[in-house]
Amino acid sequence: MTLDARALAFPPRLAPTDLRVDPGELVALIGPNGSGKTSLLRALAGIVGTHAALRVDGEAIAAAAPARRARLFGFLPASRLIHWAIPVRDLLTLSPVAPDAERLEALIERLSLGDLLDRAANQLSTGERARVLFARTLATSPRYLLLDEPLANLDPFWVLTMRDMLREEATAGTGVVVALHDLQLLGAFDRLVLMREGRVVADAPRFELEHSDEIAQLFDLRREPDGTMVLD
Repeated sequence: MTLDARALAFPPRLAPTDLRVDPGELVALIGPNGSGKTSLLRALAGIVGTHAALRVDGEAIAAAAPARRARLFGFLPASRLIHWAIPVRDLLTLSPVAPDAERLEALIERLSLGDLLDRAANQLSTGERARVLFARTLATSPRYLLLDEPLANLDPFWVLTMRDMLREEATAGTGVVVALHDLQLLGAFDRLVLMREGRVVADAPRFELEHSDEIAQLFDLRREPDGTMVLD
């Protein structure tokens, strides 16, 4: 079920952009602050902007009911704010479609959420909220995961654990698109999409771009002969 987006636009944050993501691809969106990564993710989810076509396996997203969209897309915003004093166990099932009980139980165990289930979600730490919201996004087994900085503000253990979980989701056939700032995590991805000033400036397999001058220039840096990046 290929995700095919054409002429996605959200002026002035996102210029008209075409993007195709296949099942099982693990794609990293890379770029400086304000480059359009979040806008692209939100446009892919059909939340903002306009498009000439936004389809999954030929199915028009604009015509999909909320429950169908929840099956197609799991969107995780960068903000981890939760204003409701809703118990974590209820938040995990808050969706237009009910998650599979067995899958949800596995996510609770993998992300060590058992001790948090009866706590108010708005009383959790930033890292705890990140794990809860990550589990909620994965719980309905969407075809595509659209995640905005899911690994930010986490302890190293959880960065590596959730990175591995994303790889497992891709291996199982889920398309995964992740906005990312930590360049040390690029090795986990199949493909890199580089953005600047609301435009895609490069889109290629990770091995072609990971150690390229293009990434250094994207952040106004210079790559040294040993591969390190320094201020230009």
